[in-house]
Amino acid sequence: MVVINKVFRWLKQNYSFIFKKRTLVILLITGILIRLFVMPFTMMTDLSHSYFVTSILIENGITPPYFLSGKVSALIHYFFLSLYKVFIPLSSWFNQAGLQDIFSMDFMGRTYAIQASFLSQPLVFLRIFLLKLPYLLFDLGVLFMLPLFFKRQEHKKFAFLFWLFNPVVLIVSFVFGTRDIICVFFIILAFYLLYKERFFLGTLLLCIAILSKFQALFVAPFIIIFILKNRGRIYSDIKRKLSFFSSFILLIILFILLFPSLKWRLSSEIVNVWPHSYFFLTKIGEARLIYLFIFVYVFVLLAYWYFSDNSFENLWKFSLLGLLSLFALCFFHPQWFLAVIPFVCFAIIDNKELFKLFSLQVIFYFAIFLCWGNHLTVNLFAPINPTFILNLPDIKEVISGFFNTEILINIFWTIFIAITIFFMYMIIKSLNLKNNRISFIKNKG
Repeated sequence: MVVINKVFRWLKQNYSFIFKKRTLVILLITGILIRLFVMPFTMMTDLSHSYFVTSILIENGITPPYFLSGKVSALIHYFFLSLYKVFIPLSSWFNQAGLQDIFSMDFMGRTYAIQASFLSQPLVFLRIFLLKLPYLLFDLGVLFMLPLFFKRQEHKKFAFLFWLFNPVVLIVSFVFGTRDIICVFFIILAFYLLYKERFFLGTLLLCIAILSKFQALFVAPFIIIFILKNRGRIYSDIKRKLSFFSSFILLIILFILLFPSLKWRLSSEIVNVWPHSYFFLTKIGEARLIYLFIFVYVFVLLAYWYFSDNSFENLWKFSLLGLLSLFALCFFHPQWFLAVIPFVCFAIIDNKELFKLFSLQVIFYFAIFLCWGNHLTVNLFAPINPTFILNLPDIKEVISGFFNTEILINIFWTIFIAITIFFMYMIIKSLNLKNNRISFIKNKG
């Protein structure tokens, strides 16, 4: 009974802003209904591909190399597919004809073949809904976690509504149906535990986030520096001291666990594909190249190490700068942008003027979907009528009848980058940095 009373007291303390006003309850129900409505009728090829790989694991124990870096997501997919197979056999999720040699195809060919196989099965809307259901649970987890970072009721309310109706959240998690929300959930949970000075648990959740998707790697160095900056407070308490050393042991174990995946990615993707396909670069002389993202990211990291204090506020601000540099200076997949949204929420609460800037950024974020043609526009609605929708002319070809599509995409992307860099400038302006001026004793002579 005492435990129940404590739980109710905690809920009242942190979520009373929802239940005090009927309007917020109605908005919560509306936000959930929007999600439930969108879930069955849209999908990106990543959704069927992720679950297809997991279904192979369940049935045959096969683990393709690229599958290793998403172990946590795979375990979650594994758990839900294991539940679903009780009433919908795994063999009926995909039309197995033509998929025997699926891993000999190139990646895009493979994803389209798996999607076509998935959409040809009966009860497709129910199946899509079930595949997205885990993402809804993690999305609600972030929704109710964000208000916990704030004490003032108006800040809690804003954080709640910002996530509930955020178009990036709705598109990435429920229209695309990508697993990025799992990674974001564990990142935010890690930050919450660090906010509460639970360093060991925070590091553990960071490790889980990294094992969910690679985006968490970009905040990991900032968290490590944050823990190091707080070592003075940690050393004063034996429990915290053990927590501190355990945190770094966990990171070493994580590296060992990830080594097979890292070795594969370093040999086949990061070295051969990423620098030339994803990093924006500038040329020096005949042969030397500077990767702009690496340059700016390391610069931000060094600024955090040398000039920042040990506050949680500067942790999230520098982490946001690191993530924004990724989106300003790299070619990225739109679903990755979800990782920025919770930190943008913190930034807007810190400076309300950033809401207008973020709204403008989102407009051009959606505009650059044109870069992927039908894949991220028309084909998202393929479940409604696959035969018709998947055979429509590419939207880029249609637009090219009026404008040069490539120039249009480049303009959209350039404006998005400009807005993102200005966003970084606004965050830098708000930083509370240490005063590192040298004081000289004046010679009175």
